[in-house]
Amino acid sequence: VFINKESAMFKQIVTIFRGRAAEAGEAVIDANAMTILNQQIRDCVAAIESTKRTLALAIAQERQEQARLEKIAARIEGLEARAAQALDAGNEDLAMEAAEAIASMENEHADASEALARHARETERLRGVVKQAQSRLTELERGRRTAKKNAAVLKLRDVQCGTDASFHSTLREAEATLSRLKERQGDLDAAAQALDELEADNSPDTVEDKLAKAGFGPPTSTQATDVLERLKASRASAGGGNSPKAK
Repeated sequence: VFINKESAMFKQIVTIFRGRAAEAGEAVIDANAMTILNQQIRDCVAAIESTKRTLALAIAQERQEQARLEKIAARIEGLEARAAQALDAGNEDLAMEAAEAIASMENEHADASEALARHARETERLRGVVKQAQSRLTELERGRRTAKKNAAVLKLRDVQCGTDASFHSTLREAEATLSRLKERQGDLDAAAQALDELEADNSPDTVEDKLAKAGFGPPTSTQATDVLERLKASRASAGGGNSPKAK
């Protein structure tokens, strides 16, 4: 039983390591997905270019073989005409040699035509493969451009989110600092005002003013009523001095 428990635990540990390795591998692939896609597209482009070169060579060979078959057909036609002339001239032996050559060339032409037909079918299949691959590559290129744009937008959003968070955090900190400064300044202003009031209460000038207002002794400052009375008295005095001259 103990051995079975150890075996089961070991299997679990191995499974954990395998799972961690798979997750790490997937994380690496996800983090480098654009790099992987770019390389895969480059590999596709190289493969398509290689296939195109193969197709071009096959088409060239097909054209060369077609030209050779046309030459064989022309020779057969020429030999048939010559053999007919030999028969007309009664030279059957020479006509037989021509017939043997014609038969050999016709067999060669038939075999080459069959091979050319197979080659043409393969060339056409290869042409379709290249066309389909080119179309899929175009779609991949379009998808890659879209993916790059999306990645740039997501990156910009990540940067913006980080900037916004830092910006708003800094704003909140600055506002809190300003609030503390205002509170501190208010406390200092209140303390200064209280100190001024305390100093004023203990000042001799303040005590003297209080005594003067209570009627003990002359006023310590000129009042508006005193100025008005003085102006009236001055005018009355000036009017009395001028009346005898008027008489």
